[in-house]
Amino acid sequence: MSEQWAERIRHTNQLVRVCAGHVFSKRRVSPDQLYGLCKLTWITDSYSGEAAAYIQSTKIPALCDVFDRDFRDRSLDEIATEIGEIMESRKVRDLVLQHSGFTNLYKSYRNTARQWIQHNHRSLLPMFRAAYALSSDLQGLKIVQKIQKLPRVPKAKNAMITMHAEYLLTPVFACLDKRRRFPLINGNDRVRRLLKTLQVQGSDLSDQYQSMISLYGNGGILDSADLDQIDGADLSDFLPGKSPAPTKQLLRLKPTSGNKLRLKDEGDVLILQD
Repeated sequence: MSEQWAERIRHTNQLVRVCAGHVFSKRRVSPDQLYGLCKLTWITDSYSGEAAAYIQSTKIPALCDVFDRDFRDRSLDEIATEIGEIMESRKVRDLVLQHSGFTNLYKSYRNTARQWIQHNHRSLLPMFRAAYALSSDLQGLKIVQKIQKLPRVPKAKNAMITMHAEYLLTPVFACLDKRRRFPLINGNDRVRRLLKTLQVQGSDLSDQYQSMISLYGNGGILDSADLDQIDGADLSDFLPGKSPAPTKQLLRLKPTSGNKLRLKDEGDVLILQD
């Protein structure tokens, strides 16, 4: 578990919310802008350091989509300055410059996700707006119930293989939530172990959502970034009412640097037809 990774998730939450505020202030919100907000949560295998490949391959294209501008062939510093001017805030410029993203979405779904959002734009836009305006867990549950009704995301070159919609949407909805309580429910091995320990691995998304948010307030789990650090194998160490009494708390500000940050690998989303 790494608190530094949790801080990266929190930073991504700030960046996505700033970008979403700009997007939702306009009369028309395009499918590409929703795709860009999703893409801001993504990384690649090279995700840290000044020359991190995700910046050019993922982050800058996401900002192009969100702001509907061609930032190609420009440095992140130049882009951050322009976005800061658009938003009239130096803090936004600094926010753009910091590393962001935390999930390595499986490559075979990255392009088809754009097409999927285009096809489902009418259903998705109210859900994105609702996630941005979340003020209660009950409202979050209503979003989850709508996610369950969405079609799956098809795989490139083989539409018979599909990905659960929540693997694409819960990371961005977690980052749209100003309370940071909407949980990340994807196919990561650690998340699956947590769901199994909670005895909801085979249950529907609503049950998984409610089981995960019930963990808030235990063992220092305060938000979705904290929750994303928990492995099912460790869960009993954080919950009250156990014998012996729980002794663990989440790690805080654990020193971690460079590529030692724990990467969310392609297993995050590679749970297909089940």
